[in-house]
Amino acid sequence: MPSAISRAIDVATVAWRAPIRGVRWTSPEDRHVTLRFVGDVASADVEPISALVRSASRTTGGFTSTLGRVGGFPSVNRAHVVWMGLEDPAGAWIGLAANLDGALAGAFGSETRPFRPHITLGRTTHPVALPQPPPGAGDAPALPVANIVLFRSHLGGSHPRYEPLEIFPLPHAGGG
Repeated sequence: MPSAISRAIDVATVAWRAPIRGVRWTSPEDRHVTLRFVGDVASADVEPISALVRSASRTTGGFTSTLGRVGGFPSVNRAHVVWMGLEDPAGAWIGLAANLDGALAGAFGSETRPFRPHITLGRTTHPVALPQPPPGAGDAPALPVANIVLFRSHLGGSHPRYEPLEIFPLPHAGGG
């Protein structure tokens, strides 16, 4: 995640986040977009997964996106996950996630939930009601989407940590 995007998220949400209790906030350096979560995987299975992701990364060109509104899953009234949405008017995020899901479906099944492009800001074990969301980060720079990163998630402890395993460049927008 470019540091300018993380700064824009912080500026847009810092006052809004202050009164929310019980959320483990994701550190700025760990912010990312999850295209597909596959769960626990043995170390021996990482290379076959990498091959599938590599194949999927070749089918979608790079693009740009912008930050959207703040929200929560499953809802703003009972949030377990607090997120910053990403605008997707051309469907590029949806297409990228669908290509990746298609590549991984044979090994992990298809994702049943609709993909909603977002950056996770925090998680909680007990649902929280979120205050009225801030207006967003309208002054944020565009977010260039130029690669897919395969991460290993370390979810224990005081906050999640994400270990990048491999980076897969996307072809240039408009063809590669």
